[in-house]
Amino acid sequence: IQSVVGGKLCALDTEARRMLHHASRFAFGYSEFGAPFGSDRYLEAIEAAVATGAKTVIVDSLSHEHEGPGGYLEYHEDEVRRLCSPKDQGGGGFTSEFAAQIPAWSKPSARRRKFINGLLQLNANFIFCFRAKEKIKLVKKGGRTEPVELGWQAIAGEEFVYEMTCRFLLPPGARGVPDLSAEAAKTGVPKMPDDLAGIIGSGRQIDEDMGAQLAQWAQGEKPAPERTERHDKMIADFEALAMRDGAEAFRGSWKRLPMEDRNAIGEPEYVRLLRVAEGADKARRPEVEPETA
Repeated sequence: IQSVVGGKLCALDTEARRMLHHASRFAFGYSEFGAPFGSDRYLEAIEAAVATGAKTVIVDSLSHEHEGPGGYLEYHEDEVRRLCSPKDQGGGGFTSEFAAQIPAWSKPSARRRKFINGLLQLNANFIFCFRAKEKIKLVKKGGRTEPVELGWQAIAGEEFVYEMTCRFLLPPGARGVPDLSAEAAKTGVPKMPDDLAGIIGSGRQIDEDMGAQLAQWAQGEKPAPERTERHDKMIADFEALAMRDGAEAFRGSWKRLPMEDRNAIGEPEYVRLLRVAEGADKARRPEVEPETA
């Protein structure tokens, strides 16, 4: 991403300096981020990174905003206790914690919404890492309550995860290869806009080229299709045709090729093949004896 948009690359680390394990291989601005993990503090830290010139910000992990000390769930618990305290002590005067449960979500939700809205106004790219756990849901069937497996789910608020442009599920042992299978899709975690299907291929490890193509897409550019073994075979066939039949035959065959395949092979390869064809034409021309006086 940075190779396309420029600017600084900054990392926000909530996991006791674990990001520094990568400092010997990658250059990035680093900020250690500890509790309390309130939404407002996350926004302040990210805004500070952008203010220093960061165009790409990695946060590992954003799950602490949800369940960490001072995070969303803990804030709700504090609000329940506050609302159950007497009004003359600044509380809400609720008579039971059960009655206070729903009203107590008001302030945590407002703080999280401010965080999300703040992020949407920042001109930068964000990579948010979430922890995940396997969840179940209790569903009533035929008068009985049965557990239904939901698979791996991000430890995060649903309204925050919704805002992601795309989402990957990386199960244990994935080694950077997103699980885009039909089974993973049932969990609702993977999110893949149609425009990105040609960039994030099934079975492909996340890499620098993928990041560059995502950045180009985000800027409104149409990324070149990925070159495959099929295209390599096309190039070999074109080269044989160019050497055998020359430039005219090569140009005609190239024009009949679908635009997507032309883009994948690329302009530099086309120019090289055309030179091969023109060279073959020149080699076949009969040499003209120079005239003598």
